[in-house]
Amino acid sequence: MYLPQGSPEISAIAQSLDSLIRADLQHLRDLYFGWLLFCTLIVGFGLGLEGPEIVHDMIGIFRRETIERRFWLALSIERREWKVPEWMKVMTALGWLLIVVGVTGEFVAEAYIHEADAVLDTFNDILTSEVHKEVASAFVQASSAEKVVAGFGLQIAQADERAKVAKKEAESERLERVKLELQLAPRRLSNKQINKLADKLKPLASKGQKYITITSSAFDVESIDFKRDFETAFTAGGWMPQVTSWLQMNKRGVEIGMLEDPATKQIPSAFVPLVQTVRDAIAGVGVPCEIRPLSPDDPVSLAKPEPKVLYLLVHSKPEAVAPKGNAK
Repeated sequence: MYLPQGSPEISAIAQSLDSLIRADLQHLRDLYFGWLLFCTLIVGFGLGLEGPEIVHDMIGIFRRETIERRFWLALSIERREWKVPEWMKVMTALGWLLIVVGVTGEFVAEAYIHEADAVLDTFNDILTSEVHKEVASAFVQASSAEKVVAGFGLQIAQADERAKVAKKEAESERLERVKLELQLAPRRLSNKQINKLADKLKPLASKGQKYITITSSAFDVESIDFKRDFETAFTAGGWMPQVTSWLQMNKRGVEIGMLEDPATKQIPSAFVPLVQTVRDAIAGVGVPCEIRPLSPDDPVSLAKPEPKVLYLLVHSKPEAVAPKGNAK
């Protein structure tokens, strides 16, 4: 029985009905075949009942001549001719009747068996056709399912791509946030940076360069703490730093400088290599540093900048730059 795709319960019921119908048809065919065997047995039994008469007749054929020679002068009735007994005739008649009934029954049973086989073959053909329909429907559904799966695969791929983009954006935002936090955090030199800067300054100290003035804003606690880290590094590098707090230039960041040459308004050429070396050493530990020629009026301390003196100017912390994703 072919049913459209539905619930599993309906499909199970349909399969059970098909099995019951097939079993009934097979049982009917087996019943007709049993009749055929029974009729065949009747025919055989009928043939067996004719056996005594046949045996009697065969014996009579072989003994007829002997009987006639023995009783040739006697009357026929006295010779007791070789006659078939009455019971043999009854058995022969009954056997003939059974043969007729059996052969007729075989004919009828054969007809019913043929009809049952035809019905069973038709039912099998119907089931085979239904199976083909179900297989074709299954292929159609499988094809549809493949399309659905392909659609889901595309959606999953798009979702993965969006997830990757979102992850990348989140990572970028996290990096920007870390950079912003670093900008907002107070500037300090780590022990590793202090030791590294000291190692870079030691060759200069061994050549006799030991003096530097490190100055910062008198009212900026963060700049003062940062200035003390530089003092520690220069001291560890063999220098003799002088620390002051007077700087008010409205600048930000860190600068290294010296009183300018009045003629060129630049750092005296004899001290340029020294200034550049110190600037490179500070930049080498991750602190941006600019070179600045100082004018006589720059407020680096209570006194004016002195000639041939190296000044490290620790200004206020640079302004934080908002992350690009948060910029408006």
